[in-house]
Amino acid sequence: MRLKATLQNKVAKRLFSVERRNAKRRKAERARQASQQPHLIEYFHEASDPYSQLMVQLLPRFLQRYDIELNVHVTPPPPDWAAPDRARLDAYARKDAARLAQRAGLAFSDPGQQPSPGALAAAQAALVAAREAPDFLQQAIAIGERLWALDATNASADMSHSVENVLTAAAARRDELGHYLGGTLYYAGEWYWGPDRLHFLETRLQTLGGVTSDAVNDVLYTPPTVLKLRYVLPMVMRGMKVPRKKGFYIMGDTVREAERLGVAFGNSVDPVGRPVERGYAILHEAIRRGRGYEFVQSFLSGVWADGLDAGSDKGLRKITERAGLPWSEMQPLLGGDHWRAEAEANQQEMFSYGIWRCRDLGPGSTVGD
Repeated sequence: MRLKATLQNKVAKRLFSVERRNAKRRKAERARQASQQPHLIEYFHEASDPYSQLMVQLLPRFLQRYDIELNVHVTPPPPDWAAPDRARLDAYARKDAARLAQRAGLAFSDPGQQPSPGALAAAQAALVAAREAPDFLQQAIAIGERLWALDATNASADMSHSVENVLTAAAARRDELGHYLGGTLYYAGEWYWGPDRLHFLETRLQTLGGVTSDAVNDVLYTPPTVLKLRYVLPMVMRGMKVPRKKGFYIMGDTVREAERLGVAFGNSVDPVGRPVERGYAILHEAIRRGRGYEFVQSFLSGVWADGLDAGSDKGLRKITERAGLPWSEMQPLLGGDHWRAEAEANQQEMFSYGIWRCRDLGPGSTVGD
C-alpha cells in the first residue's frame, strides 16, 4: 500500500470510527449532566432554503416529543464554496424538497424559481424580528409560505444593519461549529441536515432518555433507500472544491447512515484520483459483462470498509477477483481511456436533470459518489 494511502487509512479509521463517535457522545452527556444543563439544540434556518421550510414544519412535533431547548439562528444563504454550482443547487433543492414534502406529509411546492432579492430580504427581516418569539416556528412557516408563493407584497431589497448583523453572526456561529447549510440542527458535537437526518437525532435523544411523556418509540420520518448505477467523475476530479468542514460532515454523516443500515464503513483508503480512474477502466468492461453492480459493490466496500488501496495492483486485483472478474483480462485495461466517453455522457445526462453529482444532493438522498 502506498505511504500516502496508508496514512489516509489510519487517519480515517480513527476520525470516523463509531467507537470514537460514541466516546465523544458519552463525554458530552457526562458534561451536560454535571452542569445540569438541558439538551440544547441549535437550529439554523435559511429563508431561501426549501429544506428549512420543511424543517420548521417538523420541529413543532419534534419539540412535543423531546425534552429539549431549541436555540434558533436565522442565517444567510451558504457561501460560494459550499455552493459551487448555485443555480443547479437551488433548482434541484426545490424539486427534491417538493418530493420529500410529499413523502413526509409536509407542504412545499416548487415555484420554478428562487424568490426575488427583495422578497428574500423582507422574509429575512421578518424572521429576525420573530426569532425570540415563543411561536417562532409557526411564524416561520407562514413567512416561508408567503416567500415560496413568490408573494412580493411589501417586499423591499433594502436590509437594515441590525438584520444583516444577525445574519452575519448566525453564519459565523454555524461556521464555528463546522457546517455551511441551512435546515440544520446541531447537538453536542454532531450535525443533522434536513428532515431525513432528524431520525438520527431522535434515536440519540431516545437513548439518552430525553423524551417527554408524549413520545413514542418511533421517529417522525425515515428515508427510503434508492440505488441507480451511473458512473461519473467525483466533484473534486472535475475541479470543484470540497473544504475540510464539508468533507468532515459528509464522512460523519455516512458513518451514522452505515451504522443504521448495518453496512461496514470506516476502514478506508480515499480513492479520489488515479484509483478512481483505474476502477472506471475496469467498471466499463464489468458493466458490459453484466458484472457492473458486483464490481461497484466490491470496489466501494474495498476502499471504504476493507482498507484496500485501489491505486495498487494488489488492492485492485482483490477488488476485481471477488467481483467475479479475471484479473488477467482486466489488468490490461488499466491506463486506457475507453471509459471516459461514457463518463462524460453520464455527466451531461446528469446535468440535464439539474444535478451535478452522482447522488441526490438534497437531504432525501441515500446514494453518494
